[in-house]
Amino acid sequence: MTRYILLVGLIALAGAIVGYRELSQGLGKKTESRSQVGREIPVKLATVKKGPISYVLNTSGDVAPLMQVEVVSRIAGYVERIHFEIGDKVAVGQVVATVDQREQRHRVEEDEAAVKVAEATVREKESQLADAEKQLERAKVLRQKDFISTQELDTTETRVHTAKAQRDLAQAQLAQRQATLAQSRYLLSLTGIVAPFSGVVTRRLIDPGAYVTSTSSILTLAIPDPLKVNVMISEKDVSLARVGMKAKLELDAFPGRAFEGTIARLNSALDVASRTLMAEVHVPNPQQVLKPGMFARVTLVLAEHKDAVLVPTEAVVEEEGEGQKAVYTVAEGKAQKVAVTTGWTQNGLSEVTQGLKGGENIVVSGQQRLRHQAKVSVVEEAGKQSTVSSQPVEKKSREGRKRKAEG
Repeated sequence: MTRYILLVGLIALAGAIVGYRELSQGLGKKTESRSQVGREIPVKLATVKKGPISYVLNTSGDVAPLMQVEVVSRIAGYVERIHFEIGDKVAVGQVVATVDQREQRHRVEEDEAAVKVAEATVREKESQLADAEKQLERAKVLRQKDFISTQELDTTETRVHTAKAQRDLAQAQLAQRQATLAQSRYLLSLTGIVAPFSGVVTRRLIDPGAYVTSTSSILTLAIPDPLKVNVMISEKDVSLARVGMKAKLELDAFPGRAFEGTIARLNSALDVASRTLMAEVHVPNPQQVLKPGMFARVTLVLAEHKDAVLVPTEAVVEEEGEGQKAVYTVAEGKAQKVAVTTGWTQNGLSEVTQGLKGGENIVVSGQQRLRHQAKVSVVEEAGKQSTVSSQPVEKKSREGRKRKAEG
Protein backbone atom coordinates (compact mmCIF):
# COMPACT_ATOMS: atom_id res chain seq x y z
CA MET A 1 0.00 0.00 0.00
CA THR A 2 2.84 2.38 0.88
CA ARG A 3 4.56 1.70 -2.47
CA TYR A 4 1.34 2.43 -4.32
CA ILE A 5 0.89 5.80 -2.56
CA LEU A 6 4.55 6.69 -3.29
CA LEU A 7 4.17 5.84 -6.99
CA VAL A 8 1.03 8.00 -7.32
CA GLY A 9 2.81 10.89 -5.68
CA LEU A 10 5.76 10.70 -8.06
CA ILE A 11 3.45 10.66 -11.07
CA ALA A 12 1.55 13.70 -9.79
CA LEU A 13 4.82 15.57 -9.19
CA ALA A 14 6.08 14.83 -12.73
CA GLY A 15 2.81 16.05 -14.20
CA ALA A 16 3.03 19.29 -12.26
CA ILE A 17 6.57 19.92 -13.52
CA VAL A 18 5.62 19.31 -17.17
CA GLY A 19 2.56 21.53 -16.85
CA TYR A 20 4.64 24.34 -15.38
CA ARG A 21 7.13 24.17 -18.26
CA GLU A 22 4.39 24.24 -20.85
CA LEU A 23 2.74 27.21 -19.17
CA SER A 24 6.06 29.07 -18.99
CA GLN A 25 6.84 28.46 -22.68
CA GLY A 26 3.33 29.55 -23.69
CA LEU A 27 3.61 32.76 -21.72
CA GLY A 28 7.03 33.40 -23.24
CA LYS A 29 5.74 32.92 -26.78
CA LYS A 30 2.78 35.20 -26.13
CA THR A 31 5.08 37.85 -24.71
CA GLU A 32 7.42 37.51 -27.68
CA SER A 33 4.58 37.65 -30.22
CA ARG A 34 3.10 40.66 -28.49
CA SER A 35 6.43 42.44 -28.60
CA GLN A 36 6.79 41.64 -32.30
CA VAL A 37 3.29 42.85 -33.05
CA GLY A 38 3.90 46.12 -31.35
CA ARG A 39 7.32 46.74 -32.99
CA GLU A 40 7.56 48.27 -36.49
CA ILE A 41 10.10 46.78 -38.86
CA PRO A 42 12.09 49.40 -40.82
CA VAL A 43 12.12 48.80 -44.57
CA LYS A 44 13.22 50.55 -47.75
CA LEU A 45 11.17 50.68 -50.94
CA ALA A 46 11.99 50.80 -54.62
CA THR A 47 9.74 51.25 -57.63
CA VAL A 48 9.22 48.33 -59.99
CA LYS A 49 10.38 49.36 -63.45
CA LYS A 50 10.18 47.98 -66.96
CA GLY A 51 13.13 47.56 -69.26
CA PRO A 52 15.14 45.12 -71.38
CA ILE A 53 16.72 42.00 -69.94
CA SER A 54 18.88 39.47 -71.73
CA TYR A 55 19.38 35.75 -71.37
CA VAL A 56 23.15 35.54 -71.23
CA LEU A 57 25.38 32.50 -71.48
CA ASN A 58 28.78 32.87 -69.83
CA THR A 59 31.32 30.34 -71.06
CA SER A 60 34.99 30.19 -71.93
CA GLY A 61 37.46 28.75 -74.41
CA ASP A 62 40.97 28.95 -75.81
CA VAL A 63 41.89 31.32 -78.62
CA ALA A 64 43.04 29.37 -81.68
CA PRO A 65 44.00 30.19 -85.28
CA LEU A 66 41.24 29.97 -87.85
CA MET A 67 43.50 27.60 -89.81
CA GLN A 68 46.76 25.98 -88.72
CA VAL A 69 48.85 23.31 -90.43
CA GLU A 70 52.27 21.79 -90.08
CA VAL A 71 54.06 22.22 -93.40
CA VAL A 72 55.77 18.92 -94.20
CA SER A 73 58.41 17.88 -96.68
CA ARG A 74 57.14 15.70 -99.52
CA ILE A 75 60.57 14.35 -100.37
CA ALA A 76 63.46 12.87 -98.43
CA GLY A 77 66.74 14.73 -98.22
CA TYR A 78 68.83 17.22 -96.30
CA VAL A 79 67.35 20.66 -95.64
CA GLU A 80 69.39 23.21 -97.52
CA ARG A 81 67.66 26.40 -96.38
CA ILE A 82 64.67 27.68 -94.39
CA HIS A 83 63.48 30.98 -95.84
CA PHE A 84 61.29 32.30 -92.98
CA GLU A 85 61.57 32.79 -89.25
CA ILE A 86 58.93 32.68 -86.50
CA GLY A 87 56.53 35.59 -86.86
CA ASP A 88 57.20 36.14 -90.57
CA LYS A 89 54.25 36.52 -92.92
CA VAL A 90 54.07 34.06 -95.80
CA ALA A 91 51.97 34.24 -98.98
CA VAL A 92 50.31 31.21 -100.51
CA GLY A 93 52.68 29.40 -102.91
CA GLN A 94 55.85 30.93 -101.49
CA VAL A 95 58.79 28.58 -100.91
CA VAL A 96 59.30 28.32 -97.15
CA ALA A 97 62.17 25.79 -97.17
CA THR A 98 64.43 24.05 -99.67
CA VAL A 99 65.71 20.47 -99.59
CA ASP A 100 69.11 19.76 -101.19
CA GLN A 101 68.46 19.62 -104.96
CA ARG A 102 71.74 18.19 -106.24
CA GLU A 103 70.66 14.56 -106.28
CA GLN A 104 67.36 15.34 -107.96
CA ARG A 105 68.99 17.61 -110.52
CA HIS A 106 71.42 14.80 -111.43
CA ARG A 107 68.49 12.43 -111.94
CA VAL A 108 66.74 14.96 -114.15
CA GLU A 109 69.85 15.37 -116.28
CA GLU A 110 70.19 11.58 -116.64
CA ASP A 111 66.55 11.22 -117.63
CA GLU A 112 66.81 14.10 -120.11
CA ALA A 113 69.75 12.35 -121.77
CA ALA A 114 67.84 9.06 -121.86
CA VAL A 115 64.92 10.81 -123.55
CA LYS A 116 67.21 12.24 -126.20
CA VAL A 117 68.63 8.76 -126.91
CA ALA A 118 65.12 7.34 -127.13
CA GLU A 119 64.06 10.12 -129.50
CA ALA A 120 67.05 9.36 -131.76
CA THR A 121 66.16 5.67 -131.73
CA VAL A 122 62.60 6.47 -132.75
CA ARG A 123 63.84 8.61 -135.64
CA GLU A 124 66.16 5.81 -136.73
CA LYS A 125 63.41 3.20 -136.62
CA GLU A 126 61.01 5.47 -138.49
CA SER A 127 63.65 5.92 -141.22
CA GLN A 128 64.18 2.16 -141.46
CA LEU A 129 60.42 1.64 -141.71
CA ALA A 130 60.16 4.20 -144.48
CA ASP A 131 62.93 2.42 -146.48
CA ALA A 132 61.26 -0.96 -145.96
CA GLU A 133 57.92 0.40 -147.20
CA LYS A 134 59.57 1.82 -150.32
CA GLN A 135 61.22 -1.53 -151.03
CA LEU A 136 57.87 -3.24 -150.62
CA GLU A 137 56.21 -0.93 -153.15
CA ARG A 138 59.05 -1.64 -155.64
CA ALA A 139 58.80 -5.38 -155.01
CA LYS A 140 55.06 -5.34 -155.72
CA VAL A 141 55.66 -3.70 -159.10
CA LEU A 142 58.41 -6.18 -159.97
CA ARG A 143 56.19 -9.10 -158.95
CA GLN A 144 53.42 -7.87 -161.22
CA LYS A 145 55.91 -7.93 -164.08
CA ASP A 146 57.09 -11.34 -162.91
CA PHE A 147 60.62 -10.07 -162.37
CA ILE A 148 60.81 -11.49 -158.80
CA SER A 149 59.30 -14.50 -157.15
CA THR A 150 56.46 -14.55 -154.60
CA GLN A 151 58.91 -15.62 -151.95
CA GLU A 152 61.00 -12.50 -152.49
CA LEU A 153 57.84 -10.36 -152.15
CA ASP A 154 56.94 -12.09 -148.91
CA THR A 155 60.41 -11.46 -147.58
CA THR A 156 60.08 -7.75 -148.32
CA GLU A 157 56.69 -7.59 -146.54
CA THR A 158 58.20 -9.29 -143.49
CA ARG A 159 60.90 -6.64 -143.38
CA VAL A 160 58.19 -3.94 -143.29
CA HIS A 161 56.38 -5.63 -140.42
CA THR A 162 59.62 -5.97 -138.49
CA ALA A 163 60.47 -2.30 -139.06
CA LYS A 164 57.01 -1.27 -137.80
CA ALA A 165 57.43 -3.37 -134.66
CA GLN A 166 60.84 -1.86 -133.99
CA ARG A 167 59.44 1.63 -134.55
CA ASP A 168 56.55 0.95 -132.12
CA LEU A 169 58.97 -0.42 -129.52
CA ALA A 170 61.18 2.66 -129.82
CA GLN A 171 58.16 4.93 -129.40
CA ALA A 172 57.07 3.04 -126.28
CA GLN A 173 60.57 3.30 -124.85
CA LEU A 174 60.54 7.03 -125.58
CA ALA A 175 57.22 7.43 -123.76
CA GLN A 176 58.66 5.55 -120.79
CA ARG A 177 61.74 7.77 -120.71
CA GLN A 178 59.57 10.87 -120.92
CA ALA A 179 57.44 9.68 -118.01
CA THR A 180 60.55 9.03 -115.96
CA LEU A 181 61.81 12.51 -116.79
CA ALA A 182 58.48 14.06 -115.77
CA GLN A 183 58.65 12.21 -112.44
CA SER A 184 62.20 13.40 -111.85
CA ARG A 185 61.25 16.98 -112.63
CA TYR A 186 58.26 16.70 -110.25
CA LEU A 187 60.49 15.39 -107.47
CA LEU A 188 62.87 18.26 -108.15
CA SER A 189 60.00 20.70 -107.72
CA LEU A 190 59.19 19.14 -104.36
CA THR A 191 62.56 20.21 -103.03
CA GLY A 192 61.01 23.66 -102.75
CA ILE A 193 58.45 23.33 -99.92
CA VAL A 194 55.65 25.86 -100.47
CA ALA A 195 53.02 27.44 -98.19
CA PRO A 196 49.53 25.99 -98.71
CA PHE A 197 47.88 29.29 -97.69
CA SER A 198 48.80 32.78 -96.59
CA GLY A 199 49.60 33.07 -92.91
CA VAL A 200 52.23 33.57 -90.24
CA VAL A 201 54.97 31.19 -89.14
CA THR A 202 54.25 30.23 -85.52
CA ARG A 203 56.84 27.46 -85.07
CA ARG A 204 60.05 26.35 -86.77
CA LEU A 205 60.61 22.68 -86.12
CA ILE A 206 63.98 21.95 -87.79
CA ASP A 207 67.19 23.72 -88.78
CA PRO A 208 69.17 23.70 -92.05
CA GLY A 209 71.25 20.53 -92.46
CA ALA A 210 68.68 18.25 -90.85
CA TYR A 211 67.61 15.15 -92.76
CA VAL A 212 63.89 14.95 -93.45
CA THR A 213 61.60 12.30 -94.87
CA SER A 214 58.40 12.65 -96.81
CA THR A 215 56.46 13.02 -93.54
CA SER A 216 58.77 15.35 -91.61
CA SER A 217 57.28 18.65 -90.38
CA ILE A 218 59.30 21.73 -91.29
CA LEU A 219 57.32 24.55 -89.63
CA THR A 220 53.83 25.51 -88.45
CA LEU A 221 51.79 28.01 -90.43
CA ALA A 222 48.65 29.70 -89.05
CA ILE A 223 46.09 32.32 -90.06
CA PRO A 224 46.14 35.03 -87.34
CA ASP A 225 43.15 37.06 -88.56
CA PRO A 226 40.48 36.20 -87.77
CA LEU A 227 40.97 33.90 -84.81
CA LYS A 228 38.43 31.46 -83.40
CA VAL A 229 37.24 30.31 -79.99
CA ASN A 230 35.35 27.04 -79.63
CA VAL A 231 32.76 27.22 -76.84
CA MET A 232 30.26 24.66 -75.57
CA ILE A 233 26.53 25.36 -75.31
CA SER A 234 24.41 23.24 -72.97
CA GLU A 235 21.59 21.14 -74.35
CA LYS A 236 18.85 23.36 -72.88
CA ASP A 237 20.24 26.42 -74.68
CA VAL A 238 20.90 24.82 -78.08
CA SER A 239 17.59 26.00 -79.54
CA LEU A 240 18.52 29.63 -78.80
CA ALA A 241 21.93 29.62 -80.51
CA ARG A 242 22.12 30.92 -84.08
CA VAL A 243 24.88 31.51 -86.61
CA GLY A 244 25.56 35.25 -86.74
CA MET A 245 24.95 35.93 -83.04
CA LYS A 246 27.33 38.40 -81.44
CA ALA A 247 29.73 37.39 -78.69
CA LYS A 248 31.80 39.43 -76.25
CA LEU A 249 35.26 38.20 -75.28
CA GLU A 250 37.34 39.25 -72.28
CA LEU A 251 40.95 38.20 -71.76
CA ASP A 252 43.28 38.53 -68.79
CA ALA A 253 45.93 39.97 -71.10
CA PHE A 254 43.67 42.99 -71.79
CA PRO A 255 41.90 43.94 -68.53
CA GLY A 256 38.98 46.30 -69.02
CA ARG A 257 38.88 45.69 -72.77
CA ALA A 258 36.26 43.67 -74.63
CA PHE A 259 36.55 42.09 -78.08
CA GLU A 260 33.59 41.36 -80.31
CA GLY A 261 33.10 38.09 -82.15
CA THR A 262 30.42 36.27 -84.11
CA ILE A 263 29.16 32.69 -84.07
CA ALA A 264 30.33 31.43 -87.47
CA ARG A 265 29.58 27.72 -87.16
CA LEU A 266 27.47 25.39 -85.04
CA ASN A 267 28.20 21.70 -84.80
CA SER A 268 25.54 19.42 -86.24
CA ALA A 269 25.50 17.06 -83.25
CA LEU A 270 25.88 17.24 -79.48
CA ASP A 271 28.75 15.68 -77.59
CA VAL A 272 27.25 12.54 -76.06
CA ALA A 273 29.40 12.65 -72.93
CA SER A 274 28.78 16.29 -71.96
CA ARG A 275 25.43 16.90 -73.76
CA THR A 276 26.82 20.13 -75.18
CA LEU A 277 27.00 21.63 -78.66
CA MET A 278 30.20 23.21 -79.94
CA ALA A 279 29.95 26.71 -81.38
CA GLU A 280 32.83 28.30 -83.30
CA VAL A 281 33.17 32.02 -82.58
CA HIS A 282 35.26 34.06 -85.04
CA VAL A 283 37.06 37.13 -83.68
CA PRO A 284 38.56 39.80 -85.98
CA ASN A 285 42.22 40.39 -85.16
CA PRO A 286 43.49 43.00 -87.67
CA GLN A 287 46.20 44.33 -85.34
CA GLN A 288 47.11 40.77 -84.29
CA VAL A 289 47.10 41.71 -80.62
CA LEU A 290 45.30 38.47 -79.77
CA LYS A 291 47.51 35.41 -79.74
CA PRO A 292 46.62 31.74 -80.13
CA GLY A 293 46.62 29.97 -76.79
CA MET A 294 45.11 32.85 -74.79
CA PHE A 295 42.20 32.05 -72.48
CA ALA A 296 38.98 33.94 -73.22
CA ARG A 297 35.79 34.40 -71.23
CA VAL A 298 32.93 34.51 -73.71
CA THR A 299 29.51 36.09 -73.19
CA LEU A 300 26.72 35.16 -75.58
CA VAL A 301 23.38 36.99 -75.57
CA LEU A 302 21.06 34.16 -76.58
CA ALA A 303 17.74 36.00 -76.16
CA GLU A 304 16.29 39.35 -74.99
CA HIS A 305 13.00 40.62 -73.60
CA LYS A 306 12.52 44.29 -74.49
CA ASP A 307 9.78 45.31 -72.00
CA ALA A 308 10.24 43.08 -68.96
CA VAL A 309 9.06 43.82 -65.40
CA LEU A 310 12.27 44.14 -63.39
CA VAL A 311 12.88 44.05 -59.63
CA PRO A 312 16.07 43.89 -57.57
CA THR A 313 16.97 40.25 -57.13
CA GLU A 314 17.35 40.65 -53.35
CA ALA A 315 13.73 41.85 -53.12
CA VAL A 316 12.46 38.37 -54.02
CA VAL A 317 12.06 36.07 -51.02
CA GLU A 318 11.30 32.36 -51.04
CA GLU A 319 9.16 30.91 -48.29
CA GLU A 320 10.79 27.97 -46.54
CA GLY A 321 9.07 24.69 -47.27
CA GLU A 322 6.64 26.28 -49.73
CA GLY A 323 8.91 26.94 -52.68
CA GLN A 324 6.80 30.01 -53.46
CA LYS A 325 8.54 33.24 -54.39
CA ALA A 326 7.14 36.55 -53.26
CA VAL A 327 7.81 40.25 -52.83
CA TYR A 328 6.39 42.65 -50.26
CA THR A 329 4.55 45.90 -50.84
CA VAL A 330 3.38 48.33 -48.15
CA ALA A 331 -0.22 49.48 -47.63
CA GLU A 332 -1.43 51.50 -44.62
CA GLY A 333 1.74 50.79 -42.71
CA LYS A 334 1.57 47.03 -43.14
CA ALA A 335 3.49 44.59 -45.33
CA GLN A 336 1.50 42.95 -48.09
CA LYS A 337 2.85 39.69 -49.46
CA VAL A 338 2.56 39.36 -53.27
CA ALA A 339 3.29 35.99 -54.88
CA VAL A 340 5.41 36.29 -58.02
CA THR A 341 6.88 34.11 -60.74
CA THR A 342 10.39 35.02 -61.85
CA GLY A 343 12.19 34.57 -65.16
CA TRP A 344 15.70 35.61 -66.11
CA THR A 345 18.24 37.25 -63.78
CA GLN A 346 20.95 39.65 -64.90
CA ASN A 347 23.17 42.23 -63.20
CA GLY A 348 21.26 42.14 -59.91
CA LEU A 349 17.83 42.38 -61.54
CA SER A 350 15.22 39.65 -61.84
CA GLU A 351 12.43 39.46 -64.37
CA VAL A 352 8.91 39.02 -62.92
CA THR A 353 6.63 37.22 -65.36
CA GLN A 354 3.59 37.03 -63.06
CA GLY A 355 2.43 38.98 -60.01
CA LEU A 356 3.58 42.52 -60.87
CA LYS A 357 2.81 44.91 -63.72
CA GLY A 358 5.34 47.67 -63.10
CA GLY A 359 5.11 50.89 -61.11
CA GLU A 360 4.52 49.22 -57.73
CA ASN A 361 6.67 50.09 -54.73
CA ILE A 362 8.22 46.98 -53.21
CA VAL A 363 10.42 46.34 -50.20
CA VAL A 364 14.10 46.01 -51.08
CA SER A 365 15.58 46.16 -47.58
CA GLY A 366 14.27 44.38 -44.50
CA GLN A 367 12.11 41.95 -46.45
CA GLN A 368 13.71 38.89 -44.87
CA ARG A 369 12.15 39.81 -41.51
CA LEU A 370 8.67 40.44 -42.86
CA ARG A 371 5.49 38.44 -42.67
CA HIS A 372 2.15 39.24 -44.22
CA GLN A 373 0.40 42.14 -42.40
CA ALA A 374 3.50 42.91 -40.31
CA LYS A 375 3.78 46.57 -39.23
CA VAL A 376 6.53 48.45 -41.04
CA SER A 377 8.08 51.89 -41.16
CA VAL A 378 9.48 53.04 -44.48
CA VAL A 379 12.96 54.49 -44.15
CA GLU A 380 14.22 56.92 -46.78
CA GLU A 381 17.71 56.69 -48.21
CA ALA A 382 18.91 59.36 -45.77
CA GLY A 383 17.67 57.27 -42.86
CA LYS A 384 14.59 59.45 -42.23
CA GLN A 385 11.27 57.79 -41.33
CA SER A 386 8.50 58.76 -43.73
CA THR A 387 5.56 56.37 -43.27
CA VAL A 388 2.14 57.33 -42.02
CA SER A 389 2.42 54.90 -39.14
CA SER A 390 5.53 56.57 -37.82
CA GLN A 391 4.33 60.19 -38.16
CA PRO A 392 1.88 60.17 -35.19
CA VAL A 393 4.65 59.07 -32.84
CA GLU A 394 6.84 61.95 -34.01
CA LYS A 395 3.92 64.39 -33.71
CA LYS A 396 3.16 63.35 -30.05
CA SER A 397 6.73 63.95 -29.03
CA ARG A 398 6.70 67.44 -30.56
CA GLU A 399 3.46 68.35 -28.71
CA GLY A 400 4.90 67.08 -25.42
CA ARG A 401 8.03 69.21 -25.85
CA LYS A 402 5.82 72.24 -26.65
CA ARG A 403 3.67 71.82 -23.49
CA LYS A 404 6.78 71.35 -21.37
CA ALA A 405 8.21 74.59 -22.72
CA GLU A 406 4.97 76.49 -22.03
CA GLY A 407 4.80 75.14 -18.51
